[in-house]
Formats: sequence, structure tokens, C-alpha cells
Amino acid sequence: MPGHRCARRVAIALDTAAPDSFRHDAKVIGVVGVAHGLSHFFQLALPPLFPLLRAEFDASYAALGVLVGVFYVTSGVTQLQRSITSLSWALTVSK
Repeated sequence: MPGHRCARRVAIALDTAAPDSFRHDAKVIGVVGVAHGLSHFFQLALPPLFPLLRAEFDASYAALGVLVGVFYVTSGVTQLQRSITSLSWALTVSK
């Protein structure tokens, strides 16, 4: 056909991975998934404890809210730092 360009197909072999690669990948994904789940658990477990924390420490809800806000900001900043560090490490190792 005039003016028709065919896409060049590239064959990729999917069975070239090391035999233990899938098992290792599954373990890494599992550990990361559990850590991520624990992170969410701890972030979501604190606000329901506000009434108890308020009575025990004689703190206002505003102070407890600021505490949770600081926790979220700290978590976000450290997650960004860890992701950049792990990416640069992965790029260094893969060379």
C-alpha cells in the first residue's frame, strides 16, 4: 500500500530470566507490599486514638492534628528520599 508504514516487530524472549529470578522478585514485592501496608496502618491507626491521647496528655485536637500533619509530611519527605536513593542504587548496580 502506498504511504503505509509497517511497524517493525521485535521478538522478545520471555524465558531468558534466571530460574530463581521470579522467586526473588516475588519476595521483594512481598516485602515492599507488607512495608507499604504497615505504613498505611500506622498512619490510619493514630487518628482514632485521639480521644484517648487527648485525655492522657491533656492535648487539644488541634495539637494532635498538627502532630499527624508533621507525621505525614515527614513520611512523604523520607519516602521521596528513599525512592531517589534506591533508584540511583539500582541504576548503579545494573551497570
